[in-house]
Amino acid sequence: MFEGIDQEEITRNLSALLELRIKVEKWWILTIDLPTNDFDDSIETSKDDIVTNTELIYHLFTEMLSENEEQATYYWKEIKKAYANKKSAG
Repeated sequence: MFEGIDQEEITRNLSALLELRIKVEKWWILTIDLPTNDFDDSIETSKDDIVTNTELIYHLFTEMLSENEEQATYYWKEIKKAYANKKSAG
Protein backbone atom coordinates (compact mmCIF):
# COMPACT_ATOMS: atom_id res chain seq x y z
CA MET A 1 0.00 0.00 0.00
CA PHE A 2 2.82 2.42 0.85
CA GLU A 3 5.37 1.24 -1.68
CA GLY A 4 7.49 4.02 -3.14
CA ILE A 5 6.56 6.46 -0.38
CA ASP A 6 9.47 8.01 1.48
CA GLN A 7 8.58 7.61 5.17
CA GLU A 8 11.16 10.20 6.23
CA GLU A 9 9.62 12.76 3.88
CA ILE A 10 6.16 12.05 5.28
CA THR A 11 7.51 12.47 8.81
CA ARG A 12 9.17 15.79 7.91
CA ASN A 13 6.04 17.07 6.18
CA LEU A 14 3.78 16.02 9.04
CA SER A 15 6.10 17.69 11.54
CA ALA A 16 6.16 20.88 9.48
CA LEU A 17 2.36 20.84 9.18
CA LEU A 18 1.89 20.36 12.93
CA GLU A 19 4.42 23.09 13.72
CA LEU A 20 2.53 25.47 11.41
CA ARG A 21 -0.75 24.59 13.12
CA ILE A 22 0.81 25.27 16.52
CA LYS A 23 2.03 28.68 15.32
CA VAL A 24 -1.45 29.55 14.02
CA GLU A 25 -3.09 28.41 17.26
CA LYS A 26 -0.69 30.52 19.33
CA TRP A 27 -1.28 33.51 17.07
CA TRP A 28 -5.05 33.06 17.46
CA ILE A 29 -4.80 32.87 21.24
CA LEU A 30 -2.59 35.96 21.47
CA THR A 31 -4.45 38.15 18.97
CA ILE A 32 -8.07 36.98 19.30
CA ASP A 33 -8.76 34.94 22.44
CA LEU A 34 -6.85 36.90 25.06
CA PRO A 35 -7.84 40.43 23.92
CA THR A 36 -11.53 39.58 23.48
CA ASN A 37 -12.08 37.51 26.63
CA ASP A 38 -12.33 38.62 30.22
CA PHE A 39 -8.81 37.81 31.36
CA ASP A 40 -6.56 39.68 33.75
CA ASP A 41 -4.79 42.20 31.48
CA SER A 42 -2.03 42.80 34.01
CA ILE A 43 -0.43 39.44 33.19
CA GLU A 44 2.06 39.62 30.33
CA THR A 45 1.72 36.65 28.00
CA SER A 46 4.06 35.63 25.21
CA LYS A 47 3.82 32.84 22.67
CA ASP A 48 6.33 30.85 24.73
CA ASP A 49 3.89 30.88 27.68
CA ILE A 50 1.14 29.20 25.66
CA VAL A 51 0.85 25.44 25.16
CA THR A 52 -1.81 24.45 22.63
CA ASN A 53 -3.79 21.22 22.42
CA THR A 54 -2.00 20.31 19.20
CA GLU A 55 1.35 20.88 20.91
CA LEU A 56 0.41 18.53 23.76
CA ILE A 57 -0.81 15.81 21.40
CA TYR A 58 2.25 16.20 19.14
CA HIS A 59 4.54 15.84 22.16
CA LEU A 60 2.61 12.81 23.40
CA PHE A 61 2.72 11.07 20.00
CA THR A 62 6.42 11.85 19.58
CA GLU A 63 7.20 10.25 22.92
CA MET A 64 4.95 7.24 22.37
CA LEU A 65 6.51 6.57 18.96
CA SER A 66 10.05 7.06 20.22
CA GLU A 67 12.63 4.36 19.64
CA ASN A 68 13.63 4.83 23.27
CA GLU A 69 11.76 2.01 25.04
CA GLU A 70 11.51 3.82 28.38
CA GLN A 71 10.15 6.96 26.77
CA ALA A 72 7.76 5.05 24.51
CA THR A 73 6.19 3.05 27.37
CA TYR A 74 6.15 5.78 30.04
CA TYR A 75 2.47 6.76 29.58
CA TRP A 76 1.28 3.18 29.37
CA LYS A 77 3.04 2.36 32.65
CA GLU A 78 1.58 5.46 34.32
CA ILE A 79 -1.94 4.59 33.15
CA LYS A 80 -1.53 1.05 34.48
CA LYS A 81 -0.29 2.42 37.85
CA ALA A 82 -3.20 4.87 38.10
CA TYR A 83 -5.70 2.11 37.26
CA ALA A 84 -4.18 -0.23 39.85
CA ASN A 85 -4.24 2.50 42.50
CA LYS A 86 -7.86 3.36 41.69
CA LYS A 87 -8.86 -0.29 41.77
CA SER A 88 -7.17 -0.92 45.13
CA ALA A 89 -8.67 2.26 46.64
CA GLY A 90 -12.22 1.58 45.67
